[in-house]
Amino acid sequence: MGPTAGTVDPGEQPADAAVRELQEETGVEVQHVEFLGKTLTTREDDLAYTLLTVMAHDGLRIPPGYRVHVLGIAGEEIRFARRESDHSQEPPELLKESTGATSSQSLTRSIERHFYAAEVSLEDAWPWEGDDGQVWRCHFLEIGKVRAFGEQQGWLDQFAARLRSRS
Repeated sequence: MGPTAGTVDPGEQPADAAVRELQEETGVEVQHVEFLGKTLTTREDDLAYTLLTVMAHDGLRIPPGYRVHVLGIAGEEIRFARRESDHSQEPPELLKESTGATSSQSLTRSIERHFYAAEVSLEDAWPWEGDDGQVWRCHFLEIGKVRAFGEQQGWLDQFAARLRSRS
């Protein structure tokens, strides 16, 4: 099983990772992918991204590519919190917080993201259950109807014109 959160396996090309992740997360069959562009995000706030799987004190495994809040740094050790929130509410409601500590080599404040448009067979989409017991269902929306939160809106704005020109 490959990593979660849309990460690229060692030796894997980003386009292949996009196809693999889309198939793993939704069950859809991908006919074609088109590269839209990439961004480099460097955090200057209290957020960082996991490079390796890290463990919270409550036993929560946080895979590569997940965002965590940096609570403090002491030498090579970083204290962190993984926060799960309900973004359907304004402001988002904190549902769960797991804290832990890890080495500085396990986290990064910079992450490169690659963006692709994909042609898929919607007949194959399937619901799946997350680690938290919630059931997720795949929904495809037109780019102007996506309700993004946080930094996602900037990504959508950046690539919206290219996505619209494809139709």
